[in-house]
Amino acid sequence: MSFPLLENLSILETWHWTYEVLGKKKVYINNTWGQTETAGSPIAGAAWLTPMKPGSSGNPFLGAVMDIVDEEGNPVEPLRLGNLVIRKPFPMLCRTLWKEPERYYASYYSQVDGCYYASDLALIDNDGYLWVVGRSDDAFNVAGHRLSTMEMESAALECEGVAECAIIGVPDEIKGEVPLVFVRLADGYKGTEEFKLQINNQIIQQIGKIAAPKAIIFTETLPKTVSGKIMRRLLKEIVVSGKVNGDITGLEDPSTVAQIQNIIADKSSVK
Repeated sequence: MSFPLLENLSILETWHWTYEVLGKKKVYINNTWGQTETAGSPIAGAAWLTPMKPGSSGNPFLGAVMDIVDEEGNPVEPLRLGNLVIRKPFPMLCRTLWKEPERYYASYYSQVDGCYYASDLALIDNDGYLWVVGRSDDAFNVAGHRLSTMEMESAALECEGVAECAIIGVPDEIKGEVPLVFVRLADGYKGTEEFKLQINNQIIQQIGKIAAPKAIIFTETLPKTVSGKIMRRLLKEIVVSGKVNGDITGLEDPSTVAQIQNIIADKSSVK
């Protein structure tokens, strides 16, 4: 299985523009990964010493011991998507939360015994470089294969005319879950069956047949927070139960919920 984020065009264009145009090929572009709780970047290149790979976060750094594991905590082979963990503590790693040690343990150490669980999806390539591709809550399993919504959305967005895209996993009797694609088109484009086929084929070409969407739904709007983040959770609740059970106070425009509900209520849209 391929991972298009390794070759995502927007990432490559930005990286090469920064390196070649802005830096005149005299700068070191150091992609890194870190969290507030790590107080630094435990995945990073050593400037001018580690070869650069556009899009990769680099190698384990600052004494960190990183790994990619499956849902049972077992290491996965190179180029397979899994959960990013830190195997051993290092000086900057947060030790606890003030007066809430149980909450800290539950959030970061209860998932994989003896490891810090980053809640990020990543893979490691054959050279030992780490590629962080998204949050683990933005992923789902299709017939035993872990798929990242970010990967599939990246593929769909390469289709001319796709302004925004949100993908969720919906229940399937045979595969467990299958992708359902929501697309907002750019001005001047129409949601035709031919356009659906183009998006479908683009996702399959980039990810593989395992990622074939159940349906592609065109919509004029998507539920977003005030900061612009698409709330996939609400989309899934609407598709699965027909209503939203969670909090929607953070929505930029609460009317988007009713609009999506009306689209889903038309059963023909999800066939």
